[in-house]
Amino acid sequence: MESTKTRGPQQGAALTKRTTKYVALDVHQAMTVASVREENGRVIARTVVPTEAPALVEFFRGMRGAVHIVFEEGTQAQWLHELVAPLVDRVVVCDQRGRSRHGNKGDQVDADQLSELLRRGGLRAVYHGSPPEAALTELTATYRNLVEDGTRVMLRLKALCRARAIPTRGTQVYQPGARTRWLAQLAERRPVPGRGALRRAQCAASAAAPGEGGDGGRGAAGSGVARVAGDTVPPRRR
Repeated sequence: MESTKTRGPQQGAALTKRTTKYVALDVHQAMTVASVREENGRVIARTVVPTEAPALVEFFRGMRGAVHIVFEEGTQAQWLHELVAPLVDRVVVCDQRGRSRHGNKGDQVDADQLSELLRRGGLRAVYHGSPPEAALTELTATYRNLVEDGTRVMLRLKALCRARAIPTRGTQVYQPGARTRWLAQLAERRPVPGRGALRRAQCAASAAAPGEGGDGGRGAAGSGVARVAGDTVPPRRR
């Protein structure tokens, strides 16, 4: 039901007059802020309504005269459009993104500014069709998202194989029947933890080996580099 703090008897009486009304809704998940103007521009009601079908239907059924509604495009716009379209004379869904807003910021201020723009005819409507068309639009968007997600995963799979120097020509890497073979190749070429550090130690030991370079005969032990048992370092060429 409407907030008792923002809707009193005088506002209720003004809503039942048979005059043209311009209603702006600032819609949020739980609550909706409404601003109602008459043709002369005077705000005759400000109220907060739960964002629920019964409360919104009751709010608009209590109005008399021609009723024009505006609210911004958003996740609940299609649902709200289908709900209120049979109850009023005109529904405008607008896109205010990127538009500069003047004065103080706040839900009630936004609703007041929107109702004034609706009264002046200063809003461009965003198309909202019938329920079947809305369902088709939603299915199209879902399909597009699935294609984009699938393409992203396919590219990631090929990148993973390229990082292991595994050639992946064609689409074989995506086939479920070949999954075991590809996983086996990835497992065979998986980097061994510490291998990079071991290789650096081997190179350092090789550089410190006795030879023409003249290191005082210290060799690997004298250089402070410990060799791992079983590892061999190629002899230095003379």
